[in-house]
Amino acid sequence: IDVVWVTDICLNFLTSYQRGDRTWEMSLRKCSLRYLFGWFIVDFVSTVPWDIIGYTQEGEDASYWQILRLLRLLRLLKMSKLVRVVESSKLLVRVEVFFCVKYAILRICILVIGALFVAHWVACLFYFFAFVQVGIPGVVTWIDDLADASNNFEFYIASLYFSVYTITTIGYGDVTPNTTIERIYTTIIMLMGAAIFAYLLSNVNALVSDLNVQGAQYRLIMDQLSDYATSRQLDPQIHFKVRQYFKQIYRNSQLVSSDDVVLDSMTPELRCEVTIAVYGPLVQKVEWFDNIDHRILGRLCTVVEQRTFSPNEHVYLDGDEPTGIYIVIHGSVSHFGANGRLIGESHDADVFGVENVVLGRKRDSTAITNGYVNTLFIERNRVLEALESSGQYDAIVHEEVQRLWKQAVIIAQEHAHFLHLANELYRFVKCLEQSHVDPSRAFTLMRERKKSKSLKAFFAQLAEEVSMPEEADTDRDSDDSIFEQPTSEERRRSQIDELRDKLRSSQLVLLECLEKLNDLE
Repeated sequence: IDVVWVTDICLNFLTSYQRGDRTWEMSLRKCSLRYLFGWFIVDFVSTVPWDIIGYTQEGEDASYWQILRLLRLLRLLKMSKLVRVVESSKLLVRVEVFFCVKYAILRICILVIGALFVAHWVACLFYFFAFVQVGIPGVVTWIDDLADASNNFEFYIASLYFSVYTITTIGYGDVTPNTTIERIYTTIIMLMGAAIFAYLLSNVNALVSDLNVQGAQYRLIMDQLSDYATSRQLDPQIHFKVRQYFKQIYRNSQLVSSDDVVLDSMTPELRCEVTIAVYGPLVQKVEWFDNIDHRILGRLCTVVEQRTFSPNEHVYLDGDEPTGIYIVIHGSVSHFGANGRLIGESHDADVFGVENVVLGRKRDSTAITNGYVNTLFIERNRVLEALESSGQYDAIVHEEVQRLWKQAVIIAQEHAHFLHLANELYRFVKCLEQSHVDPSRAFTLMRERKKSKSLKAFFAQLAEEVSMPEEADTDRDSDDSIFEQPTSEERRRSQIDELRDKLRSSQLVLLECLEKLNDLE
């Protein structure tokens, strides 16, 4: 070890240093003079092998030479420089990244290690001052009083025990200094120990309070909410709902968001890389942004927002303006059409609210949360900017217009088809009227047969109830009548059979019409 320190002294004469203007001094003469009038004396005195010199002496002189070994403690003055080098090294940064340790926890660990280091050196010096006095006639040290210790390890544990209870100001008194040198040393250590212990307590207390910033903010908001509810005489159910909401977002670590503080401290390029890593996989769930340029994706990810909704809360209503796109992070959302019918649900990593965003048409559905839902929100203006930057805007507008046109064509076809069904139903009712079948009876049979499995039986039963009108009730001159004046019984039966065939042939049209009417209802 001494050889290493001597080599270090030689190298320090050849080591450059940084000037005040942050430029490096490369002159050998100036570097050597700076070290010679600086740390050289400390390094030289702490490198001299005082213990070897002490072994060459005899009697009390040997003990005094061994005391000079304490000068090697001057090397500890360079510990501050070593600590700065370690803190600025990449190794420590990699350790912080690997363990994801908070700064407060790291500082607490450093304080604890420092306290153990101080306790170790205090114990070593306490043993050293007693050891150099062992063998002097008439001098009884604490080592001589310690009868149950027989080796260096036991002596070290005893001195460490003395060091800890002295620094922590406990002072049991079972290991005590006996000589004047020991008492002087103990007095100094008690004064230093009280200051070190107070410093440790104050710093640890401050660091522990910094560990749970969100908890402190949560308790503050809860207290303010209680005061507000009391002063405003808030309904207990509403108070409970708001309190549950804050509790939920506190669990999701969103009560105090440090994203803006952290991201604003970065350069634009670093901010894009971080936000892409965090939000990129979710943003790319949107079909338009699946293969978007990396830079455009980064700009888009830097402007997204996290929004939390409480149970049964309306994310948006039918007829609202499209403000943006939602991506479900956690939870589920139900979607209802204009008639209140459930049309779908969105779960984790699903995208909703995309329809009508590009063209700016009003919402045609309502989104309601099923429990607490955490979402990612992208504003409509940001979406349009990203589409224009990527060159997709015109193509997407064309696709949206085509989609709307197809919907319009389908609606028109449905209307035309319904009008055709309505016309068939009208003809069917007219047929029933002319055959003297009560229409109310026919529709009653329809409702009954809808509950059964066989539609064929319904029309068979309806045909059995067909009866011909009396001659007096038949208008021979009417062009609308589908019957002619019967001339014989066979003609009468033929017309009845014809009417029954018409009823049977219209059964499919009638069934489709009834189903369409149910849908409209």
